[in-house]
Amino acid sequence: YAEDPLYGKGFIGGIDATFIKTVNVSVIGSFGEINNMRYWYVDAMAKFVPGIPMGIAPYQIPMDIYGFGGGAFYKMKFMSIPPPASTLTNASASELPLPGSTLSNVRLVPDARSNFGLKATVVIGTTGGGTAFNADLTLGATFSNSGGLSQVAFSGSGYFMTSVMDRSFTNVRADVVLQYDFPNKILTGNFGVMVDVPMTLKGTQAKNMAGNAFLYISKPKWQLKLGEPTPQTAQVGLLIGGVFNAKGYLMTGMDLPAPAPVPSKVTDLLGMVPSQRTSKIGTGQGYAFGASFIPPKINQDYSPFYCNLDAEIGFDMTHFDHGSERCDGMLANEKMGVNGWYSTGTGWGYFTGSLGIVANIFGDNIKYNILDVKAAVLLQQGTPNPKWFKGTLGGRYSILGGLLEGNCRFEIQQGDFCEPPPETPIAGIKMISQVVPGVNEIGVDCAISPSASFNVDLNRRINFEETGANGEKRSRQFMFLIEEFSLKKNSSIIENKYAVSPDGAQAMINNQGMLEPFTQYRLTI
Repeated sequence: YAEDPLYGKGFIGGIDATFIKTVNVSVIGSFGEINNMRYWYVDAMAKFVPGIPMGIAPYQIPMDIYGFGGGAFYKMKFMSIPPPASTLTNASASELPLPGSTLSNVRLVPDARSNFGLKATVVIGTTGGGTAFNADLTLGATFSNSGGLSQVAFSGSGYFMTSVMDRSFTNVRADVVLQYDFPNKILTGNFGVMVDVPMTLKGTQAKNMAGNAFLYISKPKWQLKLGEPTPQTAQVGLLIGGVFNAKGYLMTGMDLPAPAPVPSKVTDLLGMVPSQRTSKIGTGQGYAFGASFIPPKINQDYSPFYCNLDAEIGFDMTHFDHGSERCDGMLANEKMGVNGWYSTGTGWGYFTGSLGIVANIFGDNIKYNILDVKAAVLLQQGTPNPKWFKGTLGGRYSILGGLLEGNCRFEIQQGDFCEPPPETPIAGIKMISQVVPGVNEIGVDCAISPSASFNVDLNRRINFEETGANGEKRSRQFMFLIEEFSLKKNSSIIENKYAVSPDGAQAMINNQGMLEPFTQYRLTI
């Protein structure tokens, strides 16, 4: 290779040899130069069957060791942010490897601040040849020019339903790469799953990958993402039974990407766009998740009739702790959701279908629509406690090629929509108009009976009419009561009783005797 922007110029080669179908040896080596800095790495792996039992009698375990590997490198390091696991599958020395690729699913890049590095690999699997499950596990370390430890990396690839010696036809594979950068104190990771079970289950991404998970943890920021909303190819996806497509994502952390856009087949038909996701979800205090489900499209001819069907449903939700927030109508001590954790978001779906007949007129096949239907729904939703949704359902129809056509639109709602409780009608009322004696008042008569005057009447019902979140009129009743009316000397309460005037406008403490002169008292109501 030459003039590579990352690796400069150099050469890479490998050797792969199998002996009597029981021993396989692979070696990859690369030597290059970039910016007048020379670098190199060598990686080797040996696999064999039968394996070496991992247990010792009488503590046998059904796992064997099927190989060992190791490598060394100079002026190189592990990639600071691992690329997606779909690009990190093990290199093969029998094919032309790419610069930086190794026999374990890690990638090396030139680095002037690194001195040398080492890595070691072990191949393990189930007893009996490892066909049920086998895996490569690699641990590596990079040392800086000063001799200190700068990076530690762990990687692994697990293979299901394939042999240790030939993994070219594996049905399920799981990959993991974890790296810790000591100078910058950053932990990064990538996790991936490949699925290829014929006619049953298959990953929808490149190389039959079902998806990737990404981990990033540093002091100011952290993220954990199992797939991403956009582009759709970044979502975790499975093709079920060869016809049913399911995709989704789950994220938590800070600075999360925006939700996937609602399909234009929904927004164009309804003429509206969904509400925005709450900004609270990007503070690392909750989760964002979504999914879509696509049944197989139908384009069939049943001569002389034809039929076309297309549909999709999906959602985007957030789930976080709302604390003491509650919905209108809940009790004062009741929390929404499960202990305050509540999910809200957008749901959507669309359906298009047509049915017609093909007629041959003067040798040309001409299609005539009998029925053409388009429908879409866009919802706001929340769950659980309360569980609700509300939104718009609309559509268009055409019958007999437009002889009868039109639009329809419905506002739909199910459950109790969660609205914050309205402000109490007594929130702005100043209940106490005067207290005698006043605050910090001096020269008070020792024979005084402390009192309080009110702007509202005590011990009487007061009615208020208001409109609830659902538009219903309702009546609320309040009664003002005295919870405490006390006189204290230092921290000791003076035993007294208080009385409320018949009109409820005043309350007075009836002292049993004179108050002490030149003494501070505390009056509480």
